[in-house]
Amino acid sequence: MRKLFLTLNLFFIFSVSAHAAVFTIEPQLSSVIFKVANLGGYTVGIFKDFSGTIGLSDDGTQLTSLVSEIKTDSAHTGQSHRDIEFMNEKLLDTPKFPTAKFTAQKIEPGKITGDLTIKGKTKKVTLDYTFSGIKKTKDGQDFVFLSARGAFNRKDFGMGFTPVLEKGKAIFADQVELNIELAGILP
Repeated sequence: MRKLFLTLNLFFIFSVSAHAAVFTIEPQLSSVIFKVANLGGYTVGIFKDFSGTIGLSDDGTQLTSLVSEIKTDSAHTGQSHRDIEFMNEKLLDTPKFPTAKFTAQKIEPGKITGDLTIKGKTKKVTLDYTFSGIKKTKDGQDFVFLSARGAFNRKDFGMGFTPVLEKGKAIFADQVELNIELAGILP
């Protein structure tokens, strides 16, 4: 009986230590940038408040999970009146939907397909990605960098506000481009 108990304990210890590493996204070293075409080029903004995790395989060479949550009221475009428009009920509706979320569902080399939830609506979105694998700081702390790019149609998420000019031309395009740079550290 004692041998069985010792064997089970060793099995439990080894199986727990063999689990993949899960890194916590460090916002001060990361950025979530959005870009929307407009009449004169692009409107570019960032989200300042977000969190999440990046999971890697046991050997640290494969991305296994990605979960991120963004505080929608942290959108910043460099113009306060435009930030207020982004947060109103026609676009992000931050009082009613204070967060947006992305959860990876399928990860292939270079592609992440996941559920993007904005304004309570969830749609599949595919992002192209690269990541560094596990690196070490000079102090010996493990970290990882993940870069992802993709786009979605804002109207799919109920963000239908489209100011128009006198001649009926829309000021903002429907396509929203994402440029995401995430740094994760082991907690």
